[in-house]
Amino acid sequence: MKTVLGWCALGAVLVLGSAVGGTCGVVSVMGSLSQQATALPGGSVQGTILVRNHSDQPQIVRVYQTDYDSYADGRCLFGEPGAAARSNARWISLGTSRLELTAQQVATVRYTVRVPADNTLVGTYWSVIMVEAVAEPAAPTADGKPAVGMQQVLRYGVQIVTDIGQTGKPDLHLGNERLDKDAQGRWFRVDAENVGERSLLPAAWVELFDDAGASKGRFGAEPRRIYPGCSARFEFDLSQAPPGRYRALLVLDNRDENVYGAQYDLDLK
Repeated sequence: MKTVLGWCALGAVLVLGSAVGGTCGVVSVMGSLSQQATALPGGSVQGTILVRNHSDQPQIVRVYQTDYDSYADGRCLFGEPGAAARSNARWISLGTSRLELTAQQVATVRYTVRVPADNTLVGTYWSVIMVEAVAEPAAPTADGKPAVGMQQVLRYGVQIVTDIGQTGKPDLHLGNERLDKDAQGRWFRVDAENVGERSLLPAAWVELFDDAGASKGRFGAEPRRIYPGCSARFEFDLSQAPPGRYRALLVLDNRDENVYGAQYDLDLK
């Protein structure tokens, strides 16, 4: 079974649920929310996650695993750990599933990734370690009935990524290119799907050229990590470009030998 969250950005995942309590925001993960390591079949990697209690009250924190896939249309799927074909969740041993943090304490979650001794493993495998503060139930109402309300639960998702040596190749397919205009600006949007075996985290930009071949500006987009079988949407704000017809050069540069490009004719009105 996969859980679909309408808004997610690993790191932090905000979920509304029933019950009451005020733990949202008092516990956080310190440092990087993506930990990537290279290992060979039969090898192992160790890592740590630092968790901080920002409050002056003790906090209980739950630590658990999920699979994770994300798509250009905004879907983020959190499946059962180890169910996905490229999940490394079953390779991961957690040092704990529960933390009891005193006021202002920083605690360490240790984990070990043990890669199976399987020479057919190729490319990138990944999953997520979730860190979630456990809400304390609210006190009963004056008439002794249980309190009922809405609670914000802030979960931090730390992506644990394992690359099998230098094996596997990424391969991007571009599509769904379009110009959009809204109250926030004029946008060129394109979806990129990784149909290869290795993850990508490309820098992305669009450069506009006029009919004479002169550059009229370079416009960047937020980098997006794209796992095999997943996709991402890159959004370029062209609001500062003067109206006109342009040849647009799109570049997705993974800062290695993997560089992807495409050309488009754009009419900015």
